[in-house]
Amino acid sequence: MINSKGCLRRRERADGFRIDAAAGTATCPAGHTASLGQVKADGARTTQFKHLCADCPL
Repeated sequence: MINSKGCLRRRERADGFRIDAAAGTATCPAGHTASLGQVKADGARTTQFKHLCADCPL
């Protein structure tokens, strides 16, 4: 799920987002790819798309 800051919440996947843990990337439904952050102590990784979403019609 995407939170109010445009972030994919930890351990959740929104429909249409593709997560590639091996490559360290996440791709949104519009085709924009962002890098996953460093692995946290609990194993989670996060990414943000807000810099890519300003003009997105989706």
